Amino acid sequence: MNGRLAFPVVFALTACVAIFVGLAGLEGGKVRDDLDYVDGNPHVACAVDPVTAFLSPFQPLKRLGLWRPTTTLSLALDHGIAERMGDPDAVLPFHATNILLAAVAAMLTVALARVFGASPAYAFVAGLLVAVHPVRTEAVHWISGRAENLMTVGALAALLLATRRPTLLRDALLVGVAFLACASKEQAFVLPLLAVWIPHDTTKDRLRTVVVIGAGAAAAFALRWAVMGAPGVDAGLSVLQGTTFVDRLPYAAAFLGDYARLLVWPSPLLAEYDEPRAAPGVLPVGVGILAAAALASVAFRGLRGASPGRLAAFGAALVLLPLLPILNLVVPTGEHFAERFLALPACGCALLAVGLAARVPTSYRVHLAGLALVAIVAGTWAFRDRAADWASPAALIDAVRRTAPNGASAPFLESAEALGPSDPDTPRDDVRGRSLLLETLARDPVHVGALTALGLLDAKDAEARGDAARLAAARARLEAAHRIAPRAEQIRGAIGLVAKAQGDLATAELRLLEEHRAMPAHLAWALPLAEIRRARGDALGAAEVERTTIAAMHAQWMIAPGFVPVAEAYVWALAEPLARPADAAAVWQSSVKAATPRDRARLDALRTGLIARGAWPKS
Repeated sequence: MNGRLAFPVVFALTACVAIFVGLAGLEGGKVRDDLDYVDGNPHVACAVDPVTAFLSPFQPLKRLGLWRPTTTLSLALDHGIAERMGDPDAVLPFHATNILLAAVAAMLTVALARVFGASPAYAFVAGLLVAVHPVRTEAVHWISGRAENLMTVGALAALLLATRRPTLLRDALLVGVAFLACASKEQAFVLPLLAVWIPHDTTKDRLRTVVVIGAGAAAAFALRWAVMGAPGVDAGLSVLQGTTFVDRLPYAAAFLGDYARLLVWPSPLLAEYDEPRAAPGVLPVGVGILAAAALASVAFRGLRGASPGRLAAFGAALVLLPLLPILNLVVPTGEHFAERFLALPACGCALLAVGLAARVPTSYRVHLAGLALVAIVAGTWAFRDRAADWASPAALIDAVRRTAPNGASAPFLESAEALGPSDPDTPRDDVRGRSLLLETLARDPVHVGALTALGLLDAKDAEARGDAARLAAARARLEAAHRIAPRAEQIRGAIGLVAKAQGDLATAELRLLEEHRAMPAHLAWALPLAEIRRARGDALGAAEVERTTIAAMHAQWMIAPGFVPVAEAYVWALAEPLARPADAAAVWQSSVKAATPRDRARLDALRTGLIARGAWPKS
């Protein structure tokens, strides 16, 4: 094959392989965060305009501490395609976009390998390794992996564009691409550091590239700060709460070692990883330090070397640097460990592998080719096989049970499904849910989610039975969860509800007020707080709580008046708990005007139910 044809053919074949392995997940369902990020996100369901997306949190109805407008707009586009298909609940557009983005990432890896001097054959191997690497299955098969896919494509595109000769047009495009990559997911903020490895004829050109990419990243960082405040997720969601930078050092080293291991030997791969409950031992910390040292050594030693060494150096940097923001070292994040974070480092791993292979003597290259073939075939099988893990919530739970049979994640996920089924036709099963929560705590006695859920479940049952001893035990569980995660949302409010049931109104008011201030739109905290204040004769204080709640619910409704879940909650709250049926009717009328025929039927059913209960204006 001549040189002119080799590159396009390699490009096309790489894309075909990436699409082939991704097709197995085309009909996967919506699981885990998809319910919040897609179905429950008004900016996705109501096709938000770009300006609003960039000036809003990723999920405007929840305190997640995330700003990802590029991801929001991408998901909104897919939702619009699903509506045009006649099925707003269709998952096909979401999965198809993830697959196409994965193919683009593989092709960009090929292009970067070529720019760094790799032959078409080596570039092809790099692209195939990215296309079939099993650590990327979560990002590709799971709809909410969209952020990782967009960030990977944006980062690789920016780095490829940076290799072009510096011009004003290139610089303008580079600022825009870097900005959009950073607006997809926070890992892309390391792009200015990665730009150091981009080959240029002069130091001046390299510095110019770093500054231009830095300008795009800085603009994204400044806008994120303006919208969200300080970096990091919401304090209540962060893992390793209460730890210092020094405390987190061994965890970060151990996490890095595990990420490096999965890139080289992707087994076992888990659909869910249990949070660490004890400081890591000497061995995992040592492995992480060695991995960091090896990657840093390759990255810096090959920075000014010949083509193969320079490619390996760039690959090492592309592995190491994107992992730094998610190691919980500088800023604690909302996730301690996840395979999807390896979407971009996997591309670096492929470039590092071919860069090192190109330096091996010719006599050994046949063996390397055989090893690469085995890795590609095995990766293809694993990639397609794991698609079934994200087919449905039940399939995900089964996968966690299978891959981590002794972990606490599986019973906890299963308990959440029992207590709040994703299928509306499946009845809630409190008995089974409680049993699974106890199983979770038997495996992880300090599991905050299980302690909280079980405390609430037992408190509700104890209050109904008038069982003071069991109510006290439920409160003890919630207090234990609060000590472990003092900033975790809802635990304070849950303690307040139990304290109210016990007659400890001073503690109840304090805890409920804390949670009401954090989440003013939640009736679960507002109504009991107002009730306590009225019981002690503070009618003005109770009215103030209700006014604050109505204002917060109105603000949520104004974010997207056509978003039926928010409209339903607002109408119901005004009509019944807050006893303001006239206001409820006004909100209902405004919501109906913006609703689709299917959503209008839901709003009509809500009004019919409220009329039947006498909670609607008679006129």
